Amino acid sequence: MKCSKLDIICFVVLLQLSAIIATNYHGYKVYEVVPMTKKQTDIVHTLSEDPKYDFWREGRIVGKPSQIMVAPEDQGGFEENLSRNGLGYAVVAEDVEEVLRQEKIERSLTRSGLSIGDVTFSSFMLYNEQMAYVRRLATDYPDITTLELIGQSYEGRDILALKISSGESETAVAKPTILIDAGIHCREWIAPTVALYILYQLVQNSSNAALYQNVDWVIAPNMNPDGYEYTQRTVRISF
Repeated sequence: MKCSKLDIICFVVLLQLSAIIATNYHGYKVYEVVPMTKKQTDIVHTLSEDPKYDFWREGRIVGKPSQIMVAPEDQGGFEENLSRNGLGYAVVAEDVEEVLRQEKIERSLTRSGLSIGDVTFSSFMLYNEQMAYVRRLATDYPDITTLELIGQSYEGRDILALKISSGESETAVAKPTILIDAGIHCREWIAPTVALYILYQLVQNSSNAALYQNVDWVIAPNMNPDGYEYTQRTVRISF
C-alpha cells in the first residue's frame, strides 16, 4: 500500500505525541549556574536558545542564577561546556522524576480536605477547583461581584472572569478598570494562584473595600485551562 506524504507526516506527529505522553524524567538533572562575567552571561544566554536545555529560570544579568534541566544523555557535554568556560554549577535536583512524584503526593495531601468552592494557597488547585471558587464568590457576594463568561477553550472549558465593583460611577466619567489575567503560560502554576489571592483579598477581606470604591476590577484567573489541566494531570515539563 502506498502512503501519501500527508500519511507519513501524520504518523510522525503521532509518534512524537506518544513520546511526549510517555515521557518520564528519571535521571534528568537541574543545574544552577551563576555567570560572574558578561562573557559568561552571554554563554548562558546562548545555551537558552538550544532546545536540548529546558530553562526553569534564566538569570539575564551577571550574578543572577539560571536553573537548567538537562537530559541524562546531554549532561556530559553540558558539564564539559560549563567547565571549559569557567562556569561553576551546582546540581539542585538529581532526579526530576522523583521531584515531580513528591510534588504530586504533597499536592494531593494538601488538597484532600478541600470542599467544592473552597480555596487554598498552600497548594496548586485544579482548574475545576479554581472555577468553583470563582463561582462561589459570585454567588456569596452578589452586591460587589459579577461573573462573566469571556470565552471557552479549545477543549470546551469555560474561561471565567469576576468583576468587582462598588456600582456605577457617581459622575459622568466612567470609573477606570484594572484588568488582571493569569494562567496564559500553562506551566506557571503560581500565576492563577496569585489571581485567586487577589480575588480573596478584594472580595472576602472587607478591610480592602476602599480598593474598589473608585475603580472596577476584572480578574480572569486562568486564561489557558486546557494547558493548565494538561500540565497538572499529565506532564508539566516539556521541551
